[in-house]
Amino acid sequence: MPRKREPVVFAAVGDVHGSHHAMVRLLGEWEKRQRQSLSFVLQVGDFEPVRDALDLASMPVPEKYRKLGDFADFHEDRAEFPWPVWFVAGNHEPFAFLASMVRGGQAARNCYYLGRGGQRDIDGVRVAHLGGISPPDGPLDRAQGRVWKNHAYFTEREVERAMAGGRAEIVLLHEWPRGAASPGEVRGQRRAGGPQGPGNDSARLLVDLLEPRLVLAGHRHWPHRSRLSERTQFVGLAHIDKGPDAFAVFRRGENGEIVEVTG
Repeated sequence: MPRKREPVVFAAVGDVHGSHHAMVRLLGEWEKRQRQSLSFVLQVGDFEPVRDALDLASMPVPEKYRKLGDFADFHEDRAEFPWPVWFVAGNHEPFAFLASMVRGGQAARNCYYLGRGGQRDIDGVRVAHLGGISPPDGPLDRAQGRVWKNHAYFTEREVERAMAGGRAEIVLLHEWPRGAASPGEVRGQRRAGGPQGPGNDSARLLVDLLEPRLVLAGHRHWPHRSRLSERTQFVGLAHIDKGPDAFAVFRRGENGEIVEVTG
């Protein structure tokens, strides 16, 4: 018989890209409508916790998208996240800042970076996490610290760290796992992927081994729901500018089931 646990209500948020006030506003509006409080927030990367111009210099992003954003308000205590926010790295982050917390750490009050890959218990929920996107062909040279684009890619060792804790209830990713959508389902979408559809094989291997109830990802800036197995639900989240499509709310029940909350 499954072990009963206290119910937990939490949110997942798509790519924020420095618009942290918008994230807080969207989730706060949901809480008011539903008259319910969130226990914590999971964020799928491209969070962009840029504190200042020096952080911005280490963020690999095209010049037209390079902006400070509003994270400094939270880092300098002019604003505060109302719930604990836990995020993974995307492929556009201030990597000099995140590199100082390889295994994770506090980025601001009530805001935590999970690290390059691993597992963590968050409010009694076991979360496996892997940041970044699949690497290009050839080895990565993280020793060249100034080549910050290298930090946008995960390594085999980071995948192994995420696997090492055994079964998890949630897998938190930036890039989708292979098979989350077919080529036909995503035709015409931005970043639709190649002939096999969007996603990468390493993330799919992680999901298949850990058999989570829920997989969360972003990166592609559009929403998608599918099943990866009879047990595992996939939720892809949109860019924060897309409003309700950029977040989802879930309830982890007494018996461990995780159900998306509508409304």
